[in-house]
Amino acid sequence: MKDIEGTADAAKLFAGDGEMRALCRAKDWGATPLGPVAAWPAALRIAAGVTLASAFPGIVLWGTELIQLYNDAYVRFMGVKHPWGLGISNRACFPEVWAFNEPIFGRALAGETVYLEDQLYRLLRRGPGEPPDDVYITLCYAPALDERGEVGGVIVTLIDTTDQVAGRRWQAALAESEARHRLALDVAQLGTWEWELATDRASFDPRVREIFGFDGDAPLDRVEILSTRVHPGDAARVRAALEAAADPDGPGRYRAEYRVMRPDGSEGWAAAAGRMLFDEGGGERRPVRLIGTVQDVTERKRAEAALRRAREEAEATAEELSLQVEEVQVMAGELEEANDELRRSNEALDEARRGAEATSRRLAEQQAELEEANARLRSSAEALAGHTRALDEANAALRASEARFRNVLEQAPVAVAVMEGPQHLYTLVSPRYAETPGGGRPLLGRTVREAFPEIEDQGFPALMDRVYESGEPFFATERVVWLDRDGDGLVEEYFYDVGYQPLRDAAGEVYAVASVALEVTAQVRARREVEAARRAAERAEQHLTRTFEQAPVAIAVLEGPAHVFTLVNPPYRALVGERRELLGLPIHEAFPDLREQGIYELLDRVYESGEPHLAEEMRLVYRHRPGHEPEERVLNFTYQPLRDAAGAVYAISAVAIDVTDQVRGREMAEAANRAKAEFLASMSHELRTPLNAIAGYADLLLLGLRGELGAQARGDVKRMRRSGQHLLSLINDILNFAKIEAGQLHYELERVPVAALLADLEVLVTPQVAQRGLTYRSAPGEGGLAVWADEEKTRQILLNLVTNAIKFTEPGGAIAVSYHRADGGVRVRVNDTGRGIPPEQQARIFDPFVQVDRHLTAESQQGVGLGLAISRDLARGMGGDLRVESVPGEGSTFTLWLPTKESPPQDADG
Repeated sequence: MKDIEGTADAAKLFAGDGEMRALCRAKDWGATPLGPVAAWPAALRIAAGVTLASAFPGIVLWGTELIQLYNDAYVRFMGVKHPWGLGISNRACFPEVWAFNEPIFGRALAGETVYLEDQLYRLLRRGPGEPPDDVYITLCYAPALDERGEVGGVIVTLIDTTDQVAGRRWQAALAESEARHRLALDVAQLGTWEWELATDRASFDPRVREIFGFDGDAPLDRVEILSTRVHPGDAARVRAALEAAADPDGPGRYRAEYRVMRPDGSEGWAAAAGRMLFDEGGGERRPVRLIGTVQDVTERKRAEAALRRAREEAEATAEELSLQVEEVQVMAGELEEANDELRRSNEALDEARRGAEATSRRLAEQQAELEEANARLRSSAEALAGHTRALDEANAALRASEARFRNVLEQAPVAVAVMEGPQHLYTLVSPRYAETPGGGRPLLGRTVREAFPEIEDQGFPALMDRVYESGEPFFATERVVWLDRDGDGLVEEYFYDVGYQPLRDAAGEVYAVASVALEVTAQVRARREVEAARRAAERAEQHLTRTFEQAPVAIAVLEGPAHVFTLVNPPYRALVGERRELLGLPIHEAFPDLREQGIYELLDRVYESGEPHLAEEMRLVYRHRPGHEPEERVLNFTYQPLRDAAGAVYAISAVAIDVTDQVRGREMAEAANRAKAEFLASMSHELRTPLNAIAGYADLLLLGLRGELGAQARGDVKRMRRSGQHLLSLINDILNFAKIEAGQLHYELERVPVAALLADLEVLVTPQVAQRGLTYRSAPGEGGLAVWADEEKTRQILLNLVTNAIKFTEPGGAIAVSYHRADGGVRVRVNDTGRGIPPEQQARIFDPFVQVDRHLTAESQQGVGLGLAISRDLARGMGGDLRVESVPGEGSTFTLWLPTKESPPQDADG
């Protein structure tokens, strides 16, 4: 009997450390729909005990109203609703998610186990007016069966997977970032490489290996690369650039252009750039890794060489043309002198004609002079014609040279323009220059400031002025230029490798500036995206590592068909044993003691099929601590296949929860229930048999079959018979209570008229009422009113209530019985004018083996305190309830509520 009292005692049920155990001990459960703890069914008590003992978040939702009882780990899901949410309905506590949860609870109450993975819940747990929290939860809704095998409530176990979901999103974002990174590298035709200073070896992606002619993908020694792939004339410069990048006091940047010698004998050009990563730990800055890109610039170098050759050829042609022009100018001067002489001769002839009267000798002389002048004139004309032909040939050669030069400009992969004079007037523009940076705007015949007004404040016109005035060239790489190339009035950022070269005339004076520009915007942006992607990858990796290490459940990752441990978090190490070696070992080497327990085969099946596996309460025997014997552990675990970018399974994620203590607690409770049932069955046989014999022999004595008894002996036999009957009644109460707890009590539900039931009750109690000196009144109610119940058990409840009222009401008092419709059923009230029950005792009177004020009367000392506990359990077993209202000194009212046939069962509200 003491064991049964301990099971029902709230203080013992909620004994132990923890906030929720303390709150449950202090909770007035009698004021909640669950009622006093002692009246709880065994299933509810077991569910509450297991949930409170669990280290993982869990909540018990009992009855049709889903009244809440949760453990310490669940408190963070409650937020500001804690501890208010203890003992209230789930719908009242979480209205924001009720529309989603209601159908799930309906399925669980119908006997279905519902499992949800990474379900998003928007919980209002920060108070009124605050936004909801997005919480991702993996949870299981399990039906909890009562002693009758019916669903009494729902047990919910859950794990907060918000960080895991965020981690997967980070992984997806990282994969997308890597894809963008690779696309940017492909578009820019860039290859990537890394140089590890600790090993002095470098690794390359396929594009770099193609540029250098490397086979395979193994890292290569830096010295070997410099000696076999970099041109000897460039090797010292490349080595110096690498050493400068590794200088802890330097900026850590690397840039070099050099010739590449390939195994097939061909040569090319490569442009490399990189950034050194330093370890800042310990107050010392140490170079660790150089990460960079390489671009094949062979075609660009060839175009630059072609441009230089074209420029040199144009300059030689221009010099030759200049000499031919000087010769033409000399011939033109001679022709002009001949013309002057002819003019003077004509004037002299005119004078001779006017002096016709002159002597014939003078005329003859003049005629001779004229013929001589004509001869010289014809000679000058022939010379002029020769010079004219030479000039035409020189012009044709100049036009051919100019055509070749323009052809070179039009096909050059870089932008080229010539700007003449101090105002930098565009006189020559290549198609590439007109496209970029020109953007299609008109350039020829305009000055730089007129064509590109947006670059005035960027210093480019001033640079051209300096080159024109000083005659010194200017070159810059990745120079930022803000241009309005699309003509929408908005400038955008571009990057160019630019060069300004002064052009000189025959006298050596600067007469123009040649501009050469190569747009590298795509390369710069690609490099920035690479750096941003790398930083994002590092942040994502750090976040995932923290999430993995701080996860509240045991997690491990096993890669490949051999299931090699590659990741293990601290809870997993604690689960399998802190000193067990795991990383780098396949499962059969790390856990040889799991052989023939099905784990190896289960992992193979998940890896091969790609289907996840969820196991509950799987028993495994393994050595948890070195030097100790293997021990059995009970685990809930999930094996989830992990897939690579191509969709192929490459690893398995194992998530495990140790439920050994919960399972053992449940098994112990089940064993205790079986032992109790066996004990009560034995007590029934051992006690009831001799008690029936005592009653039988007492009846024989009273009938005179053993001779007539004297008056005193007859009284003794009657008292003996009453005591035996009383003891048998107590044993029957104990057995009935045990049957109720074990769910072995059966109900024959039928339509029971209330008026007839109360009339039979009055006949049964009238002798006791009269003997006690009390007044009994049964008030008439609605005609034809009936309840849906077991008639015999309903009579037992009402008889117990009226008998208690008779026992605890002093002579002269009154007892009244009444009934009426209420809450979809019928309420039957039993009211007395007795001493009443103190408020602090009212929650305990329905607990088993509890009696209030046993010394009030001699009659009140009878019984063991099971009558009200049995009555309430019987009422609830029929879908009803039993409540009490009492005022000390005025009396008590017990209310029995039972459903009608057309209404579903529900709790009565006091």
